[in-house]
Order: sequence, then structure tokens, then C-alpha cells
Amino acid sequence: MPPSPASRAAVTVAVGAFTANALLGASVAARLLDTSEVRWVHHGLFTATAATTCAALGIGTLRRDPSALALVPALGALVLLQRHGARPLGRHSRDALLAAPFYATALFLSRR
Repeated sequence: MPPSPASRAAVTVAVGAFTANALLGASVAARLLDTSEVRWVHHGLFTATAATTCAALGIGTLRRDPSALALVPALGALVLLQRHGARPLGRHSRDALLAAPFYATALFLSRR
């Protein structure tokens, strides 16, 4: 059964939120951007990522879309990010990168 348009859209939005947050974080870590005065932007993107991931998981589960299952481990990585915080930066980066393959898999599965 192909993914529903609602499930596909939800996964796309969750992947977009994660990607935007990861790119912002990487840019700050590489000192290309300075968000010291607006740290809330990164925190807001994290909240958006968590919320849209949960929404995509919920929609996908209701519609029995396999792409939703790919997002379950991504939630674990998001929990690690929240629990570990931003320091040390290496651990924070690894925690964030743990989620990337699951978002990529969910996007791939939602496009089949």
C-alpha cells in the first residue's frame, strides 16, 4: 500500500525541520553563524523537529505507513539530545547525527 498524501507530507515536514535544525547547529559549530544572541532559534527548531516527528509518527501509524516506523529510533536520538544538552559539542553532534539515517529512511519510504 503506497503512503498516503497526509503521511508523506508529515514526514517531509519532519525531515525539513530536522534538516534546518541540523544545518543551523552545524553552521554555529563551524563558526559560520553566531546565534549567541538568539539561541532560542535553535531551541525553537528543536521543538518543531520533535513536534513534527511525533505528528508524522502518529499520522503514519494511523494510516499504517511503514515510513512511520523509521521515525521511532529518531525519537530516541531526540531524547538523547534533550537529556545530554549541548556540551560537550562532540557528543551533541553525535547525538544529532544518530537521527539522520532514520529521517532519511522515513523520507525514502514515504516516497515509494
